[in-house]
Amino acid sequence: MIGISACIAGKKCRYDKGHNLNRKIIQTLNQQKKKLIKVCPEMMGGLRVPRLPAEIQMGDGFDVLSGISQVFDRSGKLVTDNFIKGSRKAFTKIKNRVEYVIVKENSPACGYKHIYNGKFEKKLKKGAGVFTALLLKNKIKIISDEQFK
Repeated sequence: MIGISACIAGKKCRYDKGHNLNRKIIQTLNQQKKKLIKVCPEMMGGLRVPRLPAEIQMGDGFDVLSGISQVFDRSGKLVTDNFIKGSRKAFTKIKNRVEYVIVKENSPACGYKHIYNGKFEKKLKKGAGVFTALLLKNKIKIISDEQFK
């Protein structure tokens, strides 16, 4: 089984009611007869669709998990607890069941190498999202949608 960010599998769970369907990834996994466990940590944490975009300020997902950084939506509303709660629920759903997890790069939950800079400027910085940080802390293999071959 493979874990996958639900938006990559076509679920309309993005903040803007959209998805990030990646047909190449889904076709490849279907050809390999892989079963998917789809998770959206943001929705699993109680955030609705649509919602305002959110970004991690002053750090990355590791910092959020350790209580150093926070996640805010564009209006300034604190949504850190939603991200932590949803990441833990998603982790519980996939742990001990998957070979690896395919995550959506740049996401405040699922980014692997990059996330947005926390200033809502559409600029990236190095760092992992909250869910991805939790996976890495638990030694779960990660592949971002941009790395998938």
